[in-house]
Amino acid sequence: MTKLKYTKELTSAIFMMALVFLFASPAKAQQDAQYSQYMFNGLVLNPAFAGSTPGSNVALFLRTQWVGFEDNPTSQSLSYHTPFYFDKAGVGLHIQNDRIGLERKTNVTGSLAYRIKSKSYTVSFGLQGGFQSYGIDQARLNTQDGNDQAFYPNVNTAFIPDVGFGLYYKSKKLYVGFSVPHMLETDINLNDYQSNLRLARLYRHYFITSAYRFDFGRNWAVIPSFLIKSDESSASPLSLDLTAHALYQDKVWFGLTHRFGDSYNFQIGTKLNNLSSEFNERINIGYAFDLTTSSFSAYNNGSHEIMMTYNFGGEETPAVRSPRFTY
Repeated sequence: MTKLKYTKELTSAIFMMALVFLFASPAKAQQDAQYSQYMFNGLVLNPAFAGSTPGSNVALFLRTQWVGFEDNPTSQSLSYHTPFYFDKAGVGLHIQNDRIGLERKTNVTGSLAYRIKSKSYTVSFGLQGGFQSYGIDQARLNTQDGNDQAFYPNVNTAFIPDVGFGLYYKSKKLYVGFSVPHMLETDINLNDYQSNLRLARLYRHYFITSAYRFDFGRNWAVIPSFLIKSDESSASPLSLDLTAHALYQDKVWFGLTHRFGDSYNFQIGTKLNNLSSEFNERINIGYAFDLTTSSFSAYNNGSHEIMMTYNFGGEETPAVRSPRFTY
């Protein structure tokens, strides 16, 4: 039975990888911030991930994109999630701040997930709700028409609701996630005095993620994974991140991502276990460098990303060999 179970999981992994090549297309710009190390914090993409790690988890991401390009994008992300209700549910909070040129955007969302468990897998359903603030640094604008209502000086920030849902399947070696953030597709108007003037629109997004773990002896594992991204903007078709991590003794990893039509991303990180016997603390620290491969490479020196996750309070699980290796 065990051999049959893992054969089914491997078949599922191969099927999911096949979907990648059926639906992938060159990457285009999207509204949400992108992270090369997204696999270390599923809450960034999927509310169903809330409470899926043992104990409580805090994740911090700092990203500077396209270094050397004036007003390049920068992103900061802070997440917290924890299981509750006898490990049948999870709750989470995600705060993200983005700056792109003159634009300023902040997301604050709470997540609630419910899990159905069996002996060999877990299925989670998640909902998220919150708000997004969107503004423009108008002090840096020089407008020829000082009465332009699109840039009314006293109304420069919009607050819009943000709702989404997700599904998440996890077994010993495989996970698959699907999520739909920004379900409401809200218009963004900075000027309340001319409500029919739409400055921008927050489009519905779609994310599909999956990974499978292959163990080689006692010390090494290889974890291929992918992320498919899309939104309903006509300018943003499907895009694909295809990643492979080599993991040594579940403590040190090296990774390579191909973001099709955009970049190659190099990753390195380490895990620190049992920092204190009282809290069963575990820390992941990682760094990623993105090397742009598109024609835009002539105008920037790549992108840098630092992440740290801190897991505490859960039962120690030294035998767990997870495709996420986040605890």
